[in-house]
Amino acid sequence: MKLRDALVALAPDVDPGEAELLSVTAHTASRSLAREYGLVWCPAFQNVLIHMGKRQRGYCGHYTRDIGERLKALKLKTLVLHWGAAYAGTLDENNGLVVTARNQPFVVSTQRGLSVRLRTGGPVEGKSPRLLRDHGMERRPALHRLAA
Repeated sequence: MKLRDALVALAPDVDPGEAELLSVTAHTASRSLAREYGLVWCPAFQNVLIHMGKRQRGYCGHYTRDIGERLKALKLKTLVLHWGAAYAGTLDENNGLVVTARNQPFVVSTQRGLSVRLRTGGPVEGKSPRLLRDHGMERRPALHRLAA
């Protein structure tokens, strides 16, 4: 299934044109950022290069922020962007964009098989598009809406 089709399937009121625009923008941004970051084969090796000062960017959080900024510029009406963080504040922390249909419940599944049912709502007050820590909830993803 293509990203556009998966987005349209989220809810009956998702605009197919908006889903297509988000899909194309996200894919294009990802490829562009990989070149800009000088991405290498393995994420762990990319992290080593960043720590050595050989690369400036390329963590999952960099992708989340940079792609998120491009998607926010689209001023989406039927889809909502969120910043998701699994295992926030640990060495296993992993960040990514989560896209939901406006006002729809959804499930976040992490790479280790944990699932958490969340309800979307308005933006978290006073939060910029950055990681919202998981407030002490062990092994549960943190999530907040990217501010418009």
